[in-house]
Amino acid sequence: MVYGEFKSLDIGIITFNAAVLGEVKVKHYEVATFKATKNFYRTRLLFSEEKFGWIFPADTGNVIIFDLLDTVTVQLNQLAYIMRLQEHFIRRWSGLIHAGMSYTRSSDILRYNADAEVNYKGEKVFMNFRGNTILTGESGDVIREREELGFQFDQLLSENWSAFVSTQYQRNQTLGLRYRYQTGLGLNYQGYLSNQMRFIIGVGAVYNTELNFEGVGVESVEAPVKLSYRFKNYRDPNLSITLTQNVYFGITQQGRIRHDGEVRMAYEIINNLSLTVSFYDNYDSQSPATGESLLDYGVVSGITYSL
Repeated sequence: MVYGEFKSLDIGIITFNAAVLGEVKVKHYEVATFKATKNFYRTRLLFSEEKFGWIFPADTGNVIIFDLLDTVTVQLNQLAYIMRLQEHFIRRWSGLIHAGMSYTRSSDILRYNADAEVNYKGEKVFMNFRGNTILTGESGDVIREREELGFQFDQLLSENWSAFVSTQYQRNQTLGLRYRYQTGLGLNYQGYLSNQMRFIIGVGAVYNTELNFEGVGVESVEAPVKLSYRFKNYRDPNLSITLTQNVYFGITQQGRIRHDGEVRMAYEIINNLSLTVSFYDNYDSQSPATGESLLDYGVVSGITYSL
């Protein structure tokens, strides 16, 4: 029996402040049952249903949700996420920092990659800030190979649907892209395949302003189709997989198709610290460098610390 203050449940991880021990994260299959009555909670079940109320213990593998009018017994593995209503503003933030580096003496090339992400989860609002860069140092010169910086704001419309507004900056040496500034809006659908698997599908419209390294600029409108998927395995190996795939179809530049994708695998060494390997690709059927199709891809690795 462990006593403490319940904080949240998401992707099968229960987080609470335990007496003496401090913040503790417990995997759902290690829990017989639990109680959370200090606050009023919003509980999302698999297959889209939501409940609001207090949580009481039940038979092994179950909890009871009480909303002042009725009670319902729910299996722990049917809980997608639980969050406190009127949660303290600071506690709604989370994030991660990733960094890696490689060096070869024969070519005297130093390669450095960094990635940071910050998320805010409110009752009806979600925000995501993300940035990454790949730098190469050779013979005293530093080349900015690839840069991305983005922000997305989601307003929840229903249990599954949300409207989003986003803005993004990109740079890619291989594609000949000095910069691309992008703003857009659209709709997202979020669902759960299990309490360990979550996916989001989005569609919308974006406006681009881009410039190549020869100083030639272009403005365009595109229709994006976005897919993200997250899987978390809590038993050995303690592995998580995150997949992000975005396809952009040209509207003002008919026939142009772009693709930005990433697959990331993280193996947790200890709590909040993981070894990470990710594969990325950027494709443009009408690249800024040549006007013809070009593909950039690579593999980066390093250490990730979750906040």
